[in-house]
Amino acid sequence: MKFVLFYGSFGYPGEHWFPPLKQSLVRLHQEAIVPKFPCENWDDVTTLGPSGKLNYQSLGSWFEAFEPVYKSITKTEKLCFVGHSLGPVFILHIIEKYNLHLDSAVFVSPFLNRLNKYWQADKVNNSF
Repeated sequence: MKFVLFYGSFGYPGEHWFPPLKQSLVRLHQEAIVPKFPCENWDDVTTLGPSGKLNYQSLGSWFEAFEPVYKSITKTEKLCFVGHSLGPVFILHIIEKYNLHLDSAVFVSPFLNRLNKYWQADKVNNSF
């Protein structure tokens, strides 16, 4: 099975539980991919302020980053997407855009609405 792991805003592939999960899957002879998505830096967004222009993270830039992964998917392989935070929201966009069939998906701490806790998070998640 091919596992594709999706982190959330302000994230990167080498953080939290993504490296140990990927290592465990590989030890079980599964393919595991953690694509690198363009993310903003919390401090930079804070400095820019609520009306500042984002430099990296958007739904479009994440689709561009996902394109090589999409091209690597064959019609016969089994797929499992694992997403954290914003990752599940992006997974839903992927399923819709590419009309993908997943064999399974795991959503960890997903959300569908604005978080309304920190303006920085709502700002970088806005296009999703």
